Amino acid sequence: MVSIVNSGGEQSLSSVVSANTVPFCDKSYKGARVCGMFLAEGVNGLSFLVASTVCRIFSETLADTYLSRARTAFKRGFTQSLTYFTFGDALIDFSYNGCVPPPPSDTELNALRAHYGTDVIDRWLHIRTEKIPLKDEKLTRIEEGICLGASLDFIKQYFEKTRLEMPPLEAIRRNSSRYVMEAPKEAQITQIFRSALDLTPLLEKERNQINLFLEKRAREELEWRTMQGDQALQECHTISDDAFLERVAALQAQLDERTRIFRNEVISNQISSAVRIRQQYHTIIGNQLGLQIDDARIYTLEEMLPGYDPEFRQFLEELPEGCYLGGFYSENKTHAISLVKTNGKYFLYEPNFGTLVFEKNAIAKQLWNLWRSLYFENEVSTLSFSLCSPHEDELPHSQVL
Repeated sequence: MVSIVNSGGEQSLSSVVSANTVPFCDKSYKGARVCGMFLAEGVNGLSFLVASTVCRIFSETLADTYLSRARTAFKRGFTQSLTYFTFGDALIDFSYNGCVPPPPSDTELNALRAHYGTDVIDRWLHIRTEKIPLKDEKLTRIEEGICLGASLDFIKQYFEKTRLEMPPLEAIRRNSSRYVMEAPKEAQITQIFRSALDLTPLLEKERNQINLFLEKRAREELEWRTMQGDQALQECHTISDDAFLERVAALQAQLDERTRIFRNEVISNQISSAVRIRQQYHTIIGNQLGLQIDDARIYTLEEMLPGYDPEFRQFLEELPEGCYLGGFYSENKTHAISLVKTNGKYFLYEPNFGTLVFEKNAIAKQLWNLWRSLYFENEVSTLSFSLCSPHEDELPHSQVL
C-alpha cells in the first residue's frame, strides 16, 4: 500500500526523493486504489449493518458493536474519496481518525479495562496532577476524533524508529501505513485520558485574569478619550475652523490606532492563555509517552484570506528541522497534527487524511488550504507547533495491546 508505483514499476526510496517526486504515493494507480477501497468499505459496512440488524433480536450489546463497525466502515470509505480529491499527488497514505469502541460494560472504566488491559488503564490513571485533576466520570469510550492521540503516537513511533538508527525518511514511510484502518490502541488511550483531564480550574483562573486585564485597559482607554475630548473642546475656541477639523481628524486616527492595538492585545492575551493551558496538559500526556514537548510557536489569523500571507511561509521556513506536535485552535474547534521537517522536506501527518509530503515551496499553500477547510473564514484562529523530543532516558517501547 505504500510502495512507490509509476508506469516504470517500483523504485527505491532514494531515487524517488532525489528525483524530487512524491515518495510513497500511488502515482499511476491511485484512482483505482481509491475506488477499490471505497467499494470494499461499502461492502463491509453493509455486512456489518445486516449483522447488527440480525443480532438485535437476541443481543443489544452485540448489535451495537456491529453497528459501530458499520459506521466505521462507511466513514472510512468516504474518507478515501475525500482524501483523493482534496490532496491529489501529495497523498502518501490514507488515514482514519477514529476507532471501534469496546462493547458496553457495567461501567465505562470496566469496559476500558476489558478492552485495553487493566495494567495499561491503571498506569494511565496516575497522570492526574494537583492543578489538572483526572475526572474518572469523563473516562469514556470514543469512536472518532482521535487526532491528538494519533499525532502523539506518530511522533513517538518516529522517535522509536530513529533511535534504532533508522533514517528519518524510512521511519516516516513505516509510520505512514500505521493509521489506515483505525487509530492504534495506544493512540486511543491517549485521547481518552486527555479528554478526561479537567481543565476547568485553570480555565477559570485564566478567564479571571483576562477579565481583570480588560477592565484595566478599558478604564485607561476611557480616561484617554475623556482627556482628549476635553482638550479638543478647549482648543475649539482658540483655533480656526480648518485647524479644528484637522485636530479632529488626527484625533480620530489616533483613536483608530489605539482601538486596533487594544484589539490585538485582547486577542494576544486570549491566545496566550489558551496555549499556556494546552501546554500543561500536553506536558502531562507527553511525559506519559516518554516525550518532551517544548513551548509552542504560534501563528495567528484574525481572518482567513484565499491566498496565504507571505509571513506564513516565513513562519514555516523558520521552524528548525525536527519533529513537531501541531494544532489548529479557534474558540470552538481544535485539531491536532504532527509535522516532521527534515532534509529540506515537510512530512505532515494529518489524522483525517494520512501522511503527506511537501517540498519547501509547496507546504505553505497546502497547509493554508487545510486551515481554510477546518475553519470559518472570518474567525480568529491559530496554528501552533511545539518541538518534540524523546526524554533523555530510554523512550518506552509501545506496548502490545
